[in-house]
Amino acid sequence: MTLQELTSREPPTPQEAALMEALMALIDDFGRVKLSLHDIGPRWSSEMQRQLHAAGLDTAAGPEQIGLLMQFHRAYRTLGGPSNTVSSGVSMSEISEQLGISLSSATRLVDQMVQVGLLERKPDSRDRRIVLVNATERGVAVYQIFDAAFKRHLGQLFGEFSAEERAQMLHLGQRLFEVWSASVRSDTE
Repeated sequence: MTLQELTSREPPTPQEAALMEALMALIDDFGRVKLSLHDIGPRWSSEMQRQLHAAGLDTAAGPEQIGLLMQFHRAYRTLGGPSNTVSSGVSMSEISEQLGISLSSATRLVDQMVQVGLLERKPDSRDRRIVLVNATERGVAVYQIFDAAFKRHLGQLFGEFSAEERAQMLHLGQRLFEVWSASVRSDTE
């Protein structure tokens, strides 16, 4: 059975879902050490474009739009993604740290996402000096559309591998990330 088949049937087993989440987390981890995700982003399909338009997002099928959606996908996962039941928000410094970008870059990125209605800012109820970021309803809908397309694309890529090979790839990828991260940290210390 291919990973595409695993991700397209309803609902996946807990083990299959955990494998997909682990693979996506691994990709996010690589992104934090400055590897480009552009080569593995979902294809800009007319179906995804139609769904995004229906969710209220103006969709220009260009690299800038895809790049923004990919960054939003990563940012939304940082905010807690679909498993986040607490809508208290995340601070800009947390977004900066989780995405591995400077605070000014995180602010510009969030500004773009606020302008298109994917994220919203609100003051922290405990400390008005802190601004918290949340996904809007539109943002949640866009995340779900993009996430499904992303998983389908990953399914196509990883579908060429057997279940054993995918497990090995995950293990080796996690190990590579551990070694690479340790190397990057030691170079900056």
